[in-house]
Amino acid sequence: MKNMSKLNDNELEKISGGTISQDEAVSSALGYVALSRGDIDFLKRAELNGQTYDIKFYKGGMAYSFVVDAESGAVLAYSQDFA
Repeated sequence: MKNMSKLNDNELEKISGGTISQDEAVSSALGYVALSRGDIDFLKRAELNGQTYDIKFYKGGMAYSFVVDAESGAVLAYSQDFA
């Protein structure tokens, strides 16, 4: 039987391409406006589009839209408008 070793975080990042999960991207967007999942009324979209996630959700008559970097989780763009 072959000896299997665990991959460290750097090795895993190389294999996965460093892309964060959809849940991590949503959490990043929510954290940017100091909200949690329980605070929002409706998550409309959380889609991976190449190198970014497009996220849109609603809370209290407001629509929030985000572009989140798929590698770092950084919020690249944010807008808020009446729904």
